[in-house]
Amino acid sequence: MRDPLFSLPRPASSRWPGMEKLMHFDLRKIGLPEVPFLGAQEVLRSRKGVGEHIHDGAMEFCYLIHGEQVWHVEGRDYRIRGNEIFLTYPDEPHGSGKNQTGKGRLYWFHLYLPGKNKTFLTLDAREAAPLVRALRHLPRRSFRADPRLQTIYEDIITTFLAPDMPLKKLRVATLLLEWLQIVIECAHAAEAPSHTPDIQRVLDHCRKRIDENLTLPEMAGVAGLSLPRFKAKFKQQVGIAPMEYFMRAKVDQAGNLLKDPRHSVTDVAYQLGFSSSQYFATVFKRFTNHRPRDCRGTGERTERTESVG
Repeated sequence: MRDPLFSLPRPASSRWPGMEKLMHFDLRKIGLPEVPFLGAQEVLRSRKGVGEHIHDGAMEFCYLIHGEQVWHVEGRDYRIRGNEIFLTYPDEPHGSGKNQTGKGRLYWFHLYLPGKNKTFLTLDAREAAPLVRALRHLPRRSFRADPRLQTIYEDIITTFLAPDMPLKKLRVATLLLEWLQIVIECAHAAEAPSHTPDIQRVLDHCRKRIDENLTLPEMAGVAGLSLPRFKAKFKQQVGIAPMEYFMRAKVDQAGNLLKDPRHSVTDVAYQLGFSSSQYFATVFKRFTNHRPRDCRGTGERTERTESVG
């Protein structure tokens, strides 16, 4: 299926050839100094995490479209999934911690908030003040997003790239202001139950049957939904596809088991329902970018895994 964003007439760059697609833009070029960086990234397979860093004077908004990633800030890990936002404040150290960068699509940008009596995204100081105040005092740094944000973000990029568009600066600024207003609403929204009862039953079923090989029809049956409806509803609420969620849960459990030197890689593979230790090692590396043996505890049985991971 053709990707409408990464098929735009602009070459995408990448620091990780074959592992990601990446495009980024400097909105200062159209007269918006508040946004020196706006990017879109598709991570095609798990890779090394992002080292700790800061953004001098800038907030960073990370909007994960699909997949799962972990961010580490103030000594805590924040796991975000599809249609969730994570943000950091100016000069705040953050990174992936000890975590890998998982597969998924991320939209993110840096935003400089104005000083007192300064304009902001074409608004005069008086008009901008309530918005800036709200952005400085968001009640959460991680929260569910509104799906409209994806469309607006992609409209920002296509508008920026459009040649000879009249009033481009104003159009992009208007889209950014709409995006930020929706983000503020999302951050302040009452926390509704994250999963409806039918999807929660499937999540509970996956946890209880982590050692089995569940199928999509079985999961849909637990939810009491048709297969197409189940797949769409699950991804909407959980942020990733059902089978990806189940395999990630297996890999997470495997990581915990591998820390115990009494469990060999082969033991863990069969304990979690994998058909072979080789297939287990392939799945484990796909999601973590590590071989199972890299996560082993130390002990008398460790060497049994040397030819497997």
